Amino acid sequence: MKDSQSPRKLILFLLAVVLCQHLVLAQDLPRGGGIVFTPPPPPVKGALTSFLDTIWPDRMILLVDSDHHVHDLEWNDTGKWSNFDLTSFSGGVPVASGGALTSFLDTIWPDRLILYVGSDQNVHDLVWSNNGAWHNFDLTAFTGGVPVASGGALTSFLDTIWPDRLILYVGSDQHVHDLEWSNNGAWHNFDLTALTGGVPVASGGALTSFLDTIWPDRLIFYVGSDQHVHDLEWSNNGAWHNFDLTALTGGVPVASGGALTSFLDTIWPDRLIFYVGSDQHVHDLEWNNNGAWHNFDLTALSGGVPVAPGGALTSFLDRNWPDRLIFYIGSDQHVHDLEWNNSGSWNSFDISR
Repeated sequence: MKDSQSPRKLILFLLAVVLCQHLVLAQDLPRGGGIVFTPPPPPVKGALTSFLDTIWPDRMILLVDSDHHVHDLEWNDTGKWSNFDLTSFSGGVPVASGGALTSFLDTIWPDRLILYVGSDQNVHDLVWSNNGAWHNFDLTAFTGGVPVASGGALTSFLDTIWPDRLILYVGSDQHVHDLEWSNNGAWHNFDLTALTGGVPVASGGALTSFLDTIWPDRLIFYVGSDQHVHDLEWSNNGAWHNFDLTALTGGVPVASGGALTSFLDTIWPDRLIFYVGSDQHVHDLEWNNNGAWHNFDLTALSGGVPVAPGGALTSFLDRNWPDRLIFYIGSDQHVHDLEWNNSGSWNSFDISR
């Protein structure tokens, strides 16, 4: 008989890997199963990113291994997982110590794209298209851009409205830089902090982004040197703008090293940005069609436990059982699920139990 809980257990396991790469699965699980987290050991901290390839059906998990190479854990319709060393395949430079990683599927000019910070502090692009080979391009060198800051963040997305590939990174000048490729076939590098007169990024400050397909906008969010969440926004007027969302909403500042995550809610149309505040609570910066930003303390609203110092954060919209879901590592080292559905209230669940 098919175990109806298996898909849910698999999802929780994958979330656990994303949130904390060093975990121990309990040998004698308590009722309902569980995941117990242990403090990470000192060796190499490898980045992790993933996406679903809907063109050449594959599940793609990209990680930085102890050899500082980008490895591709890939599952296809044969039902088998494979491990490919993309750095070796493409003859690329190794990943910087603590270097960031981001990825997406280009459905317009069909390509798989994995972006990483190399040991030369440049942004490198691992690209696979239907010719069946992996290539490695140094986008910083191509565009004459500034190198990536030590420990600088990366984020990326495909703009399907004004077709473009966008890779955003924190430069050594602590500015947000936009590596952009459109159908003219060339890469460009734009300094969005300089263009908007915005505050620089905090040292080690987080970065997140998405395309708003409802109120067409490109949105990049970052933690500024003032520990506020800033919104870099571009719409079809052709100009970039910078808004201080923490100041606009009277919210608490971001914790030092605090995480950011975001998504577009296409069911109850909203832009949602989640961050870890200086109170170690999960805060929700939310904008809907009333044109105003709001700030909600989801930890307080749900009676949840605070976030662990340096604790990770991830989120997504569930369109099947309409829910907004945010996952984080709590001060008890458990994975917690903050969940909102059309009941209109936030709930907190300890999914490690």
